[in-house]
Amino acid sequence: MSGDAAASSRTGRDLLVGHLRSHPRPLLLAAGLATVAAAVELLPYWLVYRMAADVMAAEPRTDRLVVLASLILVATCGRLLLFGAANVVSHRLAFRLQKELRLALVRALERRPLGAMEGRAGDLKKTLVDDVGGLEGLVAHTLPDAVVGLAVPVAVAVAAQSRAFRGLGPLQADWHGAEAAANAGLLSYVRGLATLKAYNRVASSLGDLRRSVQALADLADSATRRTAIPYALFFVMLSTNLLAVLPVGLVLHVAGGLETADLVLFVVLGAGLTAPLLRVLHAFAALEQQLQGAARIAAVLDAPPLDRPATPRQPEGTDIRFEGVHFGYGDNDQSGDVLHDLSFTAPAGGVTAIVGPSGVGKSTVIRLIARFWDVRSGGVHIGGVDVRQIAPDRLRDHVAVIFQDRSSFTARSAKTWRSPRRTPRQRSWRARSRRPVSPV
Repeated sequence: MSGDAAASSRTGRDLLVGHLRSHPRPLLLAAGLATVAAAVELLPYWLVYRMAADVMAAEPRTDRLVVLASLILVATCGRLLLFGAANVVSHRLAFRLQKELRLALVRALERRPLGAMEGRAGDLKKTLVDDVGGLEGLVAHTLPDAVVGLAVPVAVAVAAQSRAFRGLGPLQADWHGAEAAANAGLLSYVRGLATLKAYNRVASSLGDLRRSVQALADLADSATRRTAIPYALFFVMLSTNLLAVLPVGLVLHVAGGLETADLVLFVVLGAGLTAPLLRVLHAFAALEQQLQGAARIAAVLDAPPLDRPATPRQPEGTDIRFEGVHFGYGDNDQSGDVLHDLSFTAPAGGVTAIVGPSGVGKSTVIRLIARFWDVRSGGVHIGGVDVRQIAPDRLRDHVAVIFQDRSSFTARSAKTWRSPRRTPRQRSWRARSRRPVSPV
């Protein structure tokens, strides 16, 4: 994805803001419902406080207990309904966003040169499936949870988590690279299974998969070691907040500075306010990874497309002609060219063989004919028309390419070409060839 990332100036935040701005109503509705739900969530605590105050008053008022208990039940049900409505709205928005992004990615990939997608199946699969799928969690869960968590005073917790997770951007980028490499290695392994079984060989030549999976495991171990201590400390502080609230409240109560009902209120609130803080914790933990995925989506969407002719031309014939072609992979530095001033003609109706050692550009010639890439200079013509002047779908009608996804083995040529499973006729011939020849 490095080339795509270099071509894109948008960040993951830019991509998300741009798409969410096109759907302001469901976004504001989900945020509003989540905020009201957070406010209603505090109502039962205040009602419990009122019940405690009535019971512990000098003249207890028990006539309102049933009413207050009923209000607690109503508030609890109302909070669940509001949270449910917020989740429904946010999930509908998330699924709409996923649909828009996947369609946009498919259209962008359709306009890309075919060569830009070669060897990137694992990388593109992660972007199209995993990264887009991760945004569902951001829109449907992270944003509503953050709204709920920030509806209460959690500025200190947010600052602490921001500091704990600072600098994790490069780590998330390394994680994406390792995960993409593992995907690519797995695809290579699956593709090579048939060859390995046919030739009864071990998978020693497919060590890339083992190395990529091990690299991913090492990176996961490094990330865990880095975040385990701050995460554990924050979680323990949230889970044991009563250890601070209760002793201080009791001291104040004994000293006469805190009424019994007020002590009950703070103890109940201290036990219940950890839920919003935990939502913020989980939101921050997932946010950086989701923004990294959004940045990779933006990189694919912003990558330069294949130039299409304004007025397409039709080839007149099927002969192929190269004229002074220069081409190289990478930047525009001609020192890295694979083909230098290549010119030849492959006449229609004949067979043209391009022979040479590995790395001289045989496959590159085929890729340029099919317009996997555009030449740096010169031209490739089919039927007298430059391939850049032929509509891509019409070019596919004239060119068919079958590439060989090979697996290299250390063996003699005879063993490589030999049928992996001998037929009865082959076994009979081999047995006869080993019989001693009688002298005449």
